Amino acid sequence: MMTQPTQLIERIVKRELEMFLTMPARHQRLCHEDPESFKQHRRARFICWSLRTLASYLQDLDTSHKAGVNLMTVKYAHMEKLIPRHNDTALIDALVAAFCHWEKECVQRYPHFMAQGQAPFVNGGQSQLVPFENSLRGELESYSLQTLKLLWRDVLRLQQRGDNLSEKTYQYLIEQWGLDSIEHLEEFMARHSASMSRKVARGTNETHASTHRAPALKVPVH
Repeated sequence: MMTQPTQLIERIVKRELEMFLTMPARHQRLCHEDPESFKQHRRARFICWSLRTLASYLQDLDTSHKAGVNLMTVKYAHMEKLIPRHNDTALIDALVAAFCHWEKECVQRYPHFMAQGQAPFVNGGQSQLVPFENSLRGELESYSLQTLKLLWRDVLRLQQRGDNLSEKTYQYLIEQWGLDSIEHLEEFMARHSASMSRKVARGTNETHASTHRAPALKVPVH
């Protein structure tokens, strides 16, 4: 029986969660508090990857596990600039540029939806991509060169088709939340932006006076 992408994704997410749960507490909060949400967001990351790319990344995870190396630790070490870059920097730069372009398109198309999370662009600047880009670079540095090359082929395929990977990622998450589409959610949020802002502000004020956190919609940073 042929292996399906969903089977590989489940194996990847399972291995990633195992690795995250062995990391220092400051990095594993979401895993402990809401492991299902963690898995949901990680599944979304891989939905547009080809079978070959998924298989290659799973091999990265399995190989590092056998060697006693935690790739999630490697990712955060790169994010915090604790270890030097060692991969093909030109290839990673090209991948980062493509992903950031897709993310900026989402900010432009769905400003109300994107504003509910950690905005990846500060003041609309071309280079102010600190949360998104830093996380992305750290993750890409944890991949093998083979996985990076295969992912680049996936990116080129998506670009040729005119697809936006970030948009597809968010659409997947929205459907998992039981909603219709990112377009309809954006329209709803645009119509109710003023009242939502007041509710968020009121919820923030109430948080200071109680131990209960006001609910908020989170747009994931990759």
